[in-house]
Amino acid sequence: MLLVGDGLGIGQIDMARYMAEDKDHELELMQLPETAIMMTSSTEGVTDSAAAGTAMATGHKVYNGAIAMNENGAELDSVLDFAQIRNKATGLTSSPSVRNAHKRGFLKGTFTENLLCIMQ
Repeated sequence: MLLVGDGLGIGQIDMARYMAEDKDHELELMQLPETAIMMTSSTEGVTDSAAAGTAMATGHKVYNGAIAMNENGAELDSVLDFAQIRNKATGLTSSPSVRNAHKRGFLKGTFTENLLCIMQ
């Protein structure tokens, strides 16, 4: 399971700890067995949601506006694609909508269009 805290960084975690109790307060997310921090910068400086989502989902740095595709327009495989190839169950749940660009980096192609049609 991958939980993504959009915009959540060390500064926000530290502030939540201070607001909850004090600098040594342990948040629930700190009790998860595995955690990671990832860099989601685009190839164009200030990152937009599409490029950040693509970086999270595929591990590739792309230009702003790109959703799961490279500079040549080729689709990039996401972590969900790799899981499906290995016969793992996959899914995506989101709050708010999965239509948000950073979440769409995990979805692509026909599946994405079908999903968005169902949601409308």
